[in-house]
Amino acid sequence: MKESNKKILFICGSLGNGNDGVGDYTLTLAKQLDKMGHNISIIALNDKYLSQNNYIKENIADINILRIHHTLHISAKKSLIKSFLTLHNPRFISLQFVPFAFQNKGLPINLLFLLNSFEDLKWHIMFHELWAGMEINDSYRLKILGYLQKKIIHYLIFKLQPFAIHTSNTLYIHQLKKVTKLYVSKLPLFGNIEKNEYISVDSDKKKNSES
Repeated sequence: MKESNKKILFICGSLGNGNDGVGDYTLTLAKQLDKMGHNISIIALNDKYLSQNNYIKENIADINILRIHHTLHISAKKSLIKSFLTLHNPRFISLQFVPFAFQNKGLPINLLFLLNSFEDLKWHIMFHELWAGMEINDSYRLKILGYLQKKIIHYLIFKLQPFAIHTSNTLYIHQLKKVTKLYVSKLPLFGNIEKNEYISVDSDKKKNSES
């Protein structure tokens, strides 16, 4: 039996299989943690790959999943989240953050409101992307967007006070130091391509070289 103190909830934007890189990463990581004895659940808060404009509940490889359509009103999302939390009672939450995953224009203000639904839980944040306009030659429009995104990320960290923050590269660690004094660790990303896909590619190359 899986221990209650190993209950982990992942939050991402979408879970369209093969359509969303962060969603694929989240599900792959969740499957591995499940094999290690953790009790895993996932909420896709802003799913763009649902055929219906409501929500669905799934169970994939013993992982309980709630996928919420991106057009659903925030009050309905809050109700679904609270019911899902009551049912699965996670101890830790891992937010897989990409600005555009939670809002089409990259300004996930609604995410900040939805976080009020999660109380007394320990947070982890994985920043897959940060804000726009980091390059000197970026347009004025991108720099304004980046300024607003930076403010949202600053408030997000301040509000959640995560016990751990990760990101995938050194540049992002340097940038995050501008918005928080909390320690940020580097967590390299693993690939989403299965081994049999590599074998298939190698086999095709071999066949082409022989012909």
